[in-house]
Amino acid sequence: QPESVLLYSGGLDSLGGAVRESIVQKRRVVLVNHRSTSKHNRRHRELQDLLSFHAREFRPLHVNVRVYKDSDLNREHTQRTRSFLYASLGATVAQILGLRHASFYENGVVSLNLPFAAQVTGSHATRTTHPRVLHGFEQLFSLVAAQPFAIPNPFLWHTKAAVVREIMDAGCAPLIGVSCSCAHTWQTTIEHPHCGACS
Repeated sequence: QPESVLLYSGGLDSLGGAVRESIVQKRRVVLVNHRSTSKHNRRHRELQDLLSFHAREFRPLHVNVRVYKDSDLNREHTQRTRSFLYASLGATVAQILGLRHASFYENGVVSLNLPFAAQVTGSHATRTTHPRVLHGFEQLFSLVAAQPFAIPNPFLWHTKAAVVREIMDAGCAPLIGVSCSCAHTWQTTIEHPHCGACS
């Protein structure tokens, strides 16, 4: 019986969460992954194999959900609703398993989304895993499920460097190079898996 559900993009932070729970804490976890494109399938399979090798009998179960928008709909490049989609998928899987939580693992610098320029405020700043946003998700999913539901972010007080250190301390440094934290999948290529333009 799985003990927890993690929202898993294959990026560095969610990888850190998977390493922490399945390898360090030896918990039985389900990694819920949303894929809007098949571009990263090979990379995700490689990462899945490496995680399974290191976790051994605690290898995580992967649930991959394919959701994409029809091309005739308006273009939306902000990824603003991405965390709501992930949270909804995670909450659904958790409910099916009889669990009352699904965890986001995202470092605090990204979660709090401190403005890197003076004009990046208000609606220009995407705070998709900000504590206030996650609290809103918790309220909504608790109402839908008619019971308390939690969406914690255990890496809220971590920097990206702290996440990297935690993965390395677990003996999983080779997994870092396979992870991909880029959300702009439409710009990625085999040669350049990261667009190189995020904050």
